[in-house]
Amino acid sequence: MKKMYYSVVLLIQDIHLPVPAGVAALTYYKEHNIEQHVAEMHEIVAPFMQKMVEKHKCVGEARCIGLFGALEMVKNKETREPLQEYGVPGTAMPWIFAELKKRGFATFGRENFIEVCPPLIITKEELEEYLPILDEVLTMADEKFCD
Repeated sequence: MKKMYYSVVLLIQDIHLPVPAGVAALTYYKEHNIEQHVAEMHEIVAPFMQKMVEKHKCVGEARCIGLFGALEMVKNKETREPLQEYGVPGTAMPWIFAELKKRGFATFGRENFIEVCPPLIITKEELEEYLPILDEVLTMADEKFCD
């Protein structure tokens, strides 16, 4: 029982350690007007993502709030069949992520989603440089994987 008590005390004692980092981050966001910046960058990213839905056979849907977005990858827009099934290893999504990485587009995702979540401090110029890379790889994916 003493060992369990000791573990709980350490947990409670250490739980406050991340608080100063959180306060510092929020202070930075406020001082540098990050909320406004994210709203401005959203006006670039959200229309771009919607354009990807309209342009590419393999993009079924786009969702974007601020700088947090995702593209749903499908084999066929009409049936909305996922490009890669949940929990089933496949080759399409790893190929897409590898092609993006080769071109310098850092992202992540799982199953049939590509996350588009750039840093909150990304600039308009950086978005204009990197978003076309995503478009290029999606064009390749259309030809390789989609009906």
